[in-house]
Amino acid sequence: MHYPLKSRVVPFSGLYLLAAILLSAPALIGQIVVNGGFETPVQISGGFTAAPAGATWTFVQGGISASNGPWAPIAGAASQFSYLQRSNASMLQTITFADAGDYTLTYLDGTRHANNGDVNYVVTLRSNVDNALAFSVNKTALLGQAFTANTFLMTVPTAGNYTLRFFVQSTGFDSDNSGVFDNISVVSAVPEPSTYAAVFGALSLGFVIWTKRKKGTKRK
Repeated sequence: MHYPLKSRVVPFSGLYLLAAILLSAPALIGQIVVNGGFETPVQISGGFTAAPAGATWTFVQGGISASNGPWAPIAGAASQFSYLQRSNASMLQTITFADAGDYTLTYLDGTRHANNGDVNYVVTLRSNVDNALAFSVNKTALLGQAFTANTFLMTVPTAGNYTLRFFVQSTGFDSDNSGVFDNISVVSAVPEPSTYAAVFGALSLGFVIWTKRKKGTKRK
């Protein structure tokens, strides 16, 4: 008796889907930054709050805006985001690394829709123990820039507490020019061995179940 190809392919497709979900686990479970999407506290439509309490970020000349607030970029603001207004504005958060090693920093940057100049800023990661610099990158959000993705590799020398800081160095000719940021994330660049063990364990279990079902189908 011949069996349709569909009955042979679908179970393996399910296994592939399961593997993809498990392999993405580090990005979901290993997130170190808290409130990197700036969804807390909730802003009213069109509103914003400067240096809001309960944001888990410390702001200087900045805060959190609704997606349609006055600091919105030209495009790309699907939800709340942070803004840093004028030169010397900053936001920072203390994050904890359980282990030394390589980590991936990702975030979105852009400029306020009403800007008339670029926004130059620097992102740093410093140890809370001795203020040693573990990571630094200078960036420019261009005039009229919609939210744009950025990805960087950071090497953390020792486990412990570090301060992640975004600092605006200059904003062009207009002192009211502002940079905007969203979806800030820091995750391990290399999945833990336990993650791979979970993936292969799940695949093995799925294969056993699929094999048993296949044998049961043949007996009918």
